Amino acid sequence: MKTKAIVSGIALSVLLGSLATLAGCPETPGGGDPITVTFEATCSYDDSALPDATVEVEDESCTTDANGECEMDLVEGTYDANVTHDSHPEHTMEITITQDTTVIEVHCGCSV
Repeated sequence: MKTKAIVSGIALSVLLGSLATLAGCPETPGGGDPITVTFEATCSYDDSALPDATVEVEDESCTTDANGECEMDLVEGTYDANVTHDSHPEHTMEITITQDTTVIEVHCGCSV
């Protein structure tokens, strides 16, 4: 019986992992090599850099520098990214990270 329980547990884990992939859920931490992604935040009205914006993805966050950039290590998957800043409304967008993803551009509606 113990062997059946172990095999069933492994089969369930594989099944749940496959369902999560089909549903578009991000891989769990450790499920792949992290990819360093640079977020570039700009104001949409003039494309100027947006310093001091906070970018949140899952449990990770970074704050943009004077050039409107910050970096985050993420595994492949699809996520909701949330961007906040004092001079514009909160901005949420869906991002997909692949091995080819290096830069995510974020255009925020800043106040003039």
